[in-house]
Amino acid sequence: TVAARPQLLACSVERNLRPKLRLLTEAGLPPDKVGQMIARAPHVLGLSLRSIRQVLRFLALEIRIGPTYIAKMLALSPQLLSLSVEGNLRPKTRFLVEEAGVPPEYLGQVVGSFPNLLGYSIDKNIRPKLEFIAQEVLGQDLNKIGEELVRCPTLLGYSLERRIRPRHRLGEARARLRLSPSPMLA
Repeated sequence: TVAARPQLLACSVERNLRPKLRLLTEAGLPPDKVGQMIARAPHVLGLSLRSIRQVLRFLALEIRIGPTYIAKMLALSPQLLSLSVEGNLRPKTRFLVEEAGVPPEYLGQVVGSFPNLLGYSIDKNIRPKLEFIAQEVLGQDLNKIGEELVRCPTLLGYSLERRIRPRHRLGEARARLRLSPSPMLA
């Protein structure tokens, strides 16, 4: 960790490191998971307390994710703490609700089940996948795919060109049957 981020040696333990570690444990991460998270993403210790609080507040209050889910999300994807609420998190969650049709009451479930999607580009990654699945696979408009995302949020983790399109073509070729995204993942 120190070898990857030598500037951590210049940080004050009392004014910088300890408050961040306390904040993360108060957010629900057990101390051993905080250590694992820091080992995987030492840059978290270089973030401001203010930005970490903003992300935690957004996840808890706006997306309504509980402390247990937040702890799991951060253990899996510590880079979430470095994302901007205004420049990244809010636009993505707004897109999922307003354009992809994810019911607001299920947004926390979708994001909590697949936190990496908050790091994906809307225009280069999320929208093209969802448009293909909605139009080509399901024969629907983009705003109707929200229920599929609630059932299978990890769908967005698959490559459009290497996994989703080829599997859809294979399914069409076999019987001209429409595939639900769930069997496409097997």
